[in-house]
Amino acid sequence: MAFQQYIAGVLAHPLVRGFIAQSGTVGTSSYTFDPTGSNFTYVASQLGCNTAASNDEIFSCVQSKPATDVISIYNKYNATLNNGLSLSFGPTADNEVIFSNYTDRQQHGLFAQLPTVHSSNNAEGSSLLAFTPDGPPGGQAAIDAFTKNFGTCSTANGALARKKLDVPVWRIRYFGQWPNLNPFSWLGA
Repeated sequence: MAFQQYIAGVLAHPLVRGFIAQSGTVGTSSYTFDPTGSNFTYVASQLGCNTAASNDEIFSCVQSKPATDVISIYNKYNATLNNGLSLSFGPTADNEVIFSNYTDRQQHGLFAQLPTVHSSNNAEGSSLLAFTPDGPPGGQAAIDAFTKNFGTCSTANGALARKKLDVPVWRIRYFGQWPNLNPFSWLGA
């Protein structure tokens, strides 16, 4: 994420002359904003901080709690008991640092237009999907689908956006596989 955030947010005066980006590097991610702050509110209530008078006091109360207490709440959370809602905290789009639509920005040339090497791994998804010792559920088809979506397609789209604007761009796909270092034969590069 840091790559796409940097190239989308620092257009005029980037601190670098070019990029070498590895794995799923181009804006296909979209972020949404939860205006209710429901995940934070839930954690605050579990910590007994929901009785504070203001949002600042609630925030200070949560900050004062031991990290182990917060982790315990997270570990005990059951999405099934909460209408399938996950308890997660991630980037929130503010359209200044984190953007809500990187694909749109990319298509309109709103990125740092510097020479770029886009690199992805063969079987990109093999280490990023949930798996058992026999491989991920769905086997090789699941690995291939994830690799195509996360690595190959996003990298191709980023390279094409640069090519259309005559920005120097190169693509690399790493196929290195070292059986003596892979704990599972299906893991791949």
